[in-house]
Amino acid sequence: MKLNLKKINYHKWIPSRFSSFQAKLLIAFLVATLLPLTLVALVSYHVSYNLARDRITNSALMSDEQLIFQLNSRLNQTEAWLTRPSFRCIHSSTPQTIR
Repeated sequence: MKLNLKKINYHKWIPSRFSSFQAKLLIAFLVATLLPLTLVALVSYHVSYNLARDRITNSALMSDEQLIFQLNSRLNQTEAWLTRPSFRCIHSSTPQTIR
């Protein structure tokens, strides 16, 4: 038993190339959609990159300032404690009286 299969010509439904008008229309559509989309994407990336860089820089500067303030505060406390008369009396080689 032999099957009789018909050959279907798909190329009749799918044109091998676009007509000149269809090609121009497709190119115009792609330019009209992809060009603005690309420009918006590039501008958006540039703006968000600059914002993120500025915020990171500001955050680093603020943490630097806080660290410097804390270190200066700690050094001032240590200097104040070392210059107290009671500390000098305890750790000096000559006996002194506390007033």
